[in-house]
Amino acid sequence: MRSLIPAILATLITGSAIAQEPETEAEKPAPRNRGVEVCFFAVALHPDAGEIVALSGDARGPAFTLPLHNLTQPQFVKTREIALIPANAPADKPVPPIAKIKLPDQGNAFRILLVPIAKTITYQPIIVRGDDPKFGEGSVFFVNLGTNEVLGNIGSETLKLASGSRKFLTLEGARENAFFDVRFAIRKGETITPLSDTRWPVLKRTRAYVLFYNDPAGKTTYRAVDEFIPPKQPAAP
Repeated sequence: MRSLIPAILATLITGSAIAQEPETEAEKPAPRNRGVEVCFFAVALHPDAGEIVALSGDARGPAFTLPLHNLTQPQFVKTREIALIPANAPADKPVPPIAKIKLPDQGNAFRILLVPIAKTITYQPIIVRGDDPKFGEGSVFFVNLGTNEVLGNIGSETLKLASGSRKFLTLEGARENAFFDVRFAIRKGETITPLSDTRWPVLKRTRAYVLFYNDPAGKTTYRAVDEFIPPKQPAAP
């Protein structure tokens, strides 16, 4: 996986996160005793990656290891500007962050995809609003970190994803209410090359993140990360 780092970063949009959600109606502020919810996962890890913590103001969150195939457990931060630093960093002096993250003003829950920046020990954040109503059960967030355009058919939905772009789809057209026919292809110039022909089960109480990227040989591949959506709790009386 470490050898993927330069290829994955070849076509990333630099600067701010590329996948912030479009603005919708303003949300009520998060409860003061909880803060803003954040979860993390990584496309790849820098060499010798260890435990990290989220620094929110002067408060440090719990130590955790960045996962590659699932989201971390939710944690809550008090500010919308946070930094990720090594868990073993001293508390009595400033430490260069491995990622600086500015959360959008709207929303109280965020999913943060971290992409390693080549020739550094830092990560580029891609921020997804986790409490956006359109990103619910049966929805998929696609992001293309590869160098070629991705084409796809998922059930009755079509996908056209340029290099460096992202898109949400709520899947429709399941066969027998059990699975979706899924086909992906890569377009390079005038050439279209099949990438995958498979089936996905219907996503029940689940949403997914699908990441396209270049493998060490420069070919486009992909993987998916699923997120379980817990039932909504009844409002307090």
